[in-house]
Amino acid sequence: LIRDSHRGAPEEHANLAGYNYVLRALERGQQWSFALRLLFTMEARGVKPDIASYSAVFTALAQTKQYPLLLALFEKLLVSRIELNTYVANTLMGALNNTARYSRTEEVFSLLEAAAARHANDENPAVYAPDSASYACIILALGHTQQYPAAMRRYEEMPSKGLEPTDETRRAYYTATRQSVNFNKAVALASHEVAPRGLILATGIAPDSISYSEAIHRSETSKDWERCVALLDEMHSRGLQPSMRAYLVVMRVFEARGKWRRCLALHDEMEERGVLPTLDIYMLLISALDKGEQWDLVIEFHKKWQERSKMTVPSRQSLGLP
Repeated sequence: LIRDSHRGAPEEHANLAGYNYVLRALERGQQWSFALRLLFTMEARGVKPDIASYSAVFTALAQTKQYPLLLALFEKLLVSRIELNTYVANTLMGALNNTARYSRTEEVFSLLEAAAARHANDENPAVYAPDSASYACIILALGHTQQYPAAMRRYEEMPSKGLEPTDETRRAYYTATRQSVNFNKAVALASHEVAPRGLILATGIAPDSISYSEAIHRSETSKDWERCVALLDEMHSRGLQPSMRAYLVVMRVFEARGKWRRCLALHDEMEERGVLPTLDIYMLLISALDKGEQWDLVIEFHKKWQERSKMTVPSRQSLGLP
C-alpha cells in the first residue's frame, strides 16, 4: 500500500480500512517514520484519518520516544476535531508527563472526560471513559504542579467511577501527596498534638494507610517507640491495612526491646492478613526469639527464612545455569 500510494495506485486501494490495517502493522513494528509518512499520504489522497489512524501513529511514536513529533501530531489532532478515546488519551498523557508538559496532561484529561460524558449512553461507553491508567497520569501531573488537594480528590473519586486503584495509581498518588497535605497529616499523626478526628475536621480527609505508614516512620526516626506501636493499633481500629513499611518499623521496635512475643504476634497477624513477610521481617523475628532464648522457634523460623530466600533469589538451576 505504501509503494502503491507513491505510484499513483487506483483509488480503491486507498480506503480508510486498508490504510489503518497497514498503520497497525507499522505500529507493531515500531516503524514510526513510515507510519507518519503514510498518515500524511492518506490526507493527500483524500482519505481522512480517523482516531484509529492517529492511535497507531501515536503508539509508534511513543514506543520510540519521538515525543516532539508526537506532540506536534497532537496539535494536528486537535485542529482536526477528532474525538479522543481512552487509549489515545493515555498515550498522549504519558508522553506529556515524560516531557514535563503537565498542564497539557490536564487538558487531555479534560477532553477525555468531556468525551466520556457525550458517550455515557453508548453501548460501550468505556471506550471514552478515563481508566486507572488515565488517573495515574493526571494524579502524577497534578502532583508535579503542586496541586496536591486536586491530586488527592482524583485518587479518591476512582471508586465512584467503578475503578479500583492499581499499583500504578497508588505510586502516582503517593508521589503527588508525599510532600503535601498527606505528608502534613503524617507529621500531625506522628506528633501527640492532633488526633485523627481533629485531622478529619481540619482537612476534610481521613488519614489513610500512607499517612499512617509515614507517621510510624517519623516516630521511629524521633525514637518515639511507644507512638509507633500506638499508630499501628490506631490503623487496626480504623480498619486500615498496614503497609510492609509499617510492619517493618514496628517489628524493629519490638526486636530492639526484646519483646519476642509481640514480634511473633505481629508475624502471625501478617500471615492472617495475607501479607508475605520479607527477609528483613524474618531476620528481626529470629533475632528477637534468639534474645528470648526460644531456640525451637529460632530453628523453625530460620527454616522459613531459608524458604523465603529461595523465593526471593532464584537458584542457578531455575535460571538454567550450570
